Amino acid sequence: MDVTELIVSELTTDAVRHGRGPVGLRLLRGKTLTVEVSDGGAALAPHPRLALTTDEGGRGLHLVATLSRRWGVRPVPGGKVVWAELDYPRPPRTTARALPAPAALDAA
Repeated sequence: MDVTELIVSELTTDAVRHGRGPVGLRLLRGKTLTVEVSDGGAALAPHPRLALTTDEGGRGLHLVATLSRRWGVRPVPGGKVVWAELDYPRPPRTTARALPAPAALDAA
């Protein structure tokens, strides 16, 4: 869940900062979880940039590229959609544990 929240946050922040409104968000469930963020910006080629260690920003798309299965951008009428595919997290493995024996009732 944390990875999904981070990717949604990064893509929507980029759309608000660098795109044009309106901004939309869609989550699609299939074999993977696809996060789509749309905006009305004409610029089609967002790309990860090389941020310096002293830079306060510029790492968002690098994080998206690192944490997602794959990501990309596609044109749509009036703007673009930036998307990222994520694998579903695996449920934690549980181990069977023996339950304690019930306590004997004292009939006094």
